[in-house]
Amino acid sequence: MNVATAGHEGIVAALAAWTREAPLELELRGGSMAPALPEGGRIRVAAPGRLWPGDILLVADADGQLVAHRLLGSYRRHGRRLVLRGDAAPACDAPVAPTRVIGRVVWAEGRGALVPVPLRDRLRAVASFAAFLASRVRARLA
Repeated sequence: MNVATAGHEGIVAALAAWTREAPLELELRGGSMAPALPEGGRIRVAAPGRLWPGDILLVADADGQLVAHRLLGSYRRHGRRLVLRGDAAPACDAPVAPTRVIGRVVWAEGRGALVPVPLRDRLRAVASFAAFLASRVRARLA
C-alpha cells in the first residue's frame, strides 16, 4: 500500500490508531524480511508500545510505502530517527521519524507469535546499528 498516493497524510496516524484498538492483518509483498517473514505470508500488527532493537516494525517510509523491517536502533539529529533494515536487505533503510511507525509485527503466518523477539535477533540488530553508526561517522570524517 502506498500511503503517499492515498491522498491523506493522516492515514499513517489512522492505521496506528487502529493497531491500538485491534491488531491489523496484512499480506506481505517482497522478500526483504525472508526467511523470518516470507513473501506472500500474512502478518499481524499491534500497537508498538516501547521499541527495542530487533523488533519488527510496520512503518510508512519516505515514499509512502508500508514496510515491515527490523528496528536496529535510533538516534537524535534534527529529531529522533529510527534505523531499520530488512533481514535479507543489503543496506539500512532511510531513517524514519517515530511518527511513521504504524505498529509492531507480533505474529506471522507459519511462524506464530513473534513476541518476544529471540535474543540473537536483538543482538544482531544492535551489532548492525553499531556498524551503521560507524559508517556515518566515517562518512562525516572523510
